[in-house]
Amino acid sequence: MTPSPPAPSLPARLRAFHERLPLAGDPPNAVLSLPDDQVLYLVAILRDTPQPPPAMSPDEWQGFLDTLRPHGVYPLMAHRLRSWPAECRPPAEVMEWLNRGFLYAAARAMRAGRQIQEAVDALEAAGIEPVLLKGPALAGSVYPDPALRQSCDLDLLVRPADVPAAEGVLGGLGYANPGREFSVSEHGYHHQVFTAPKNGITLELHWALDAEYDMSPADWVEEVIARRVPVAAKDLACHTLSRPDHLLFLAFHNVFVHRSLRLDWVVDTALLMAQPGGSADWEGVIGRSVAHHVRIPLELAVLSAGFWTGLSPPPGLADPSAWPGPGERERRLWPYAATRHTSVLSGFYLALQGQPGFVEKLRYGIRYVVPPAPSMAKFRRSDSPLDLPLAHLRRWARIFRYI
Repeated sequence: MTPSPPAPSLPARLRAFHERLPLAGDPPNAVLSLPDDQVLYLVAILRDTPQPPPAMSPDEWQGFLDTLRPHGVYPLMAHRLRSWPAECRPPAEVMEWLNRGFLYAAARAMRAGRQIQEAVDALEAAGIEPVLLKGPALAGSVYPDPALRQSCDLDLLVRPADVPAAEGVLGGLGYANPGREFSVSEHGYHHQVFTAPKNGITLELHWALDAEYDMSPADWVEEVIARRVPVAAKDLACHTLSRPDHLLFLAFHNVFVHRSLRLDWVVDTALLMAQPGGSADWEGVIGRSVAHHVRIPLELAVLSAGFWTGLSPPPGLADPSAWPGPGERERRLWPYAATRHTSVLSGFYLALQGQPGFVEKLRYGIRYVVPPAPSMAKFRRSDSPLDLPLAHLRRWARIFRYI
């Protein structure tokens, strides 16, 4: 179904909705502080429903673009605006700036694709079944051009049992992982960050999809790898999550973990749900959201996608009022998710409750107080052994600012 142009009342509805789930920005919801006519023009771009731009001075156009900087939608804007009638496009200098950004995004997407393919091929040659997650996976599967969805890193999921072998494979390709988080604690971390050779894009190797919060059933990683599907891009031969699995993961990652939304995440969700396929694909996804303790995040993700893009959810997802309610554990944890970015205690509680058993909880608590030396790299200013105690003091000085 083709989205309808935004109604004049939409900015007020968006502002009311995003009081509950803020948009990214500094300050949060900065996009919604724009005048109504600018908000409506932005929504028209996201819906690809041409309309004339509001009257803006060059400084106002610059302010409009600056406000959108955290949201990753410049390439999508350039792509859609180029096909609009001349009277519906921004001034020539704005279009030139957006087009330059699109060319940069296209080059970066090609570079990311080559890097992903090299890593995937090496992992599969070692008998490991990697699954590409988030931005690069969606760029190659739900967007018409991979350049339209940018990402700051590459995310690959493997089975926990495959992590040591995957570390060796990536090390053989020149990737470095000084933190060695998996060897420190499989349950206290959910991924580890690899710096790429030759100034490549950072790669994150995941072995869990619910962070260290233990939100999902224990066998979910095994299930999603068994259900993985090919990425549809012509120049990228790898696999990603099925659409329902990706939707549940994005609801957890975007809404529960970040508790704010970027507009490219909103478009991700809308395009993911709008892909061709039978309604049977989505059967049971609501019940699974309850089992995964992301019933509330899923509702917010689905509603936000509809507000901004005008795309209708697939059958069964369109009316959250008919969904079963969230479970007791989700209701208990949701308030902590709301404050984890401003409260160290909330973040600590979420991670601690996810550790299996008393011993792992104790180990996590000790690591929180005195992290292992490899985890202190970002707080160190030299390799001197004398700097390590000072690094711990620097870390705690930062923590105390949020307690």
